[in-house]
Amino acid sequence: MAALPVRVVMVTILIPITHRVYAKGNKTVTAAGATVGEAFKYLHSDFPEMEGRVMAGETHLAPGMEVAVNGSLLLPFTADLKVNDGDEIRISSVITGG
Repeated sequence: MAALPVRVVMVTILIPITHRVYAKGNKTVTAAGATVGEAFKYLHSDFPEMEGRVMAGETHLAPGMEVAVNGSLLLPFTADLKVNDGDEIRISSVITGG
């Protein structure tokens, strides 16, 4: 019996202006991954300087970061959230102050 083809999920990651220097100036990056966490691993493999700046380990965001999928903020953040082909993952820097 022939193996079924593996379906690759491709998403778009929107890079905040504060982090574009670590992504060679890219505003968006196309990444493969069936989950948010897998998409970020793909991002880190293409742009190693991004590692540790968005994710703190495999399951937590780095301090001061937020992530939204298709406009919905992930609160709490869930690295194992499934994504679909064509989804948009937006990384944002949290701005605090008084």
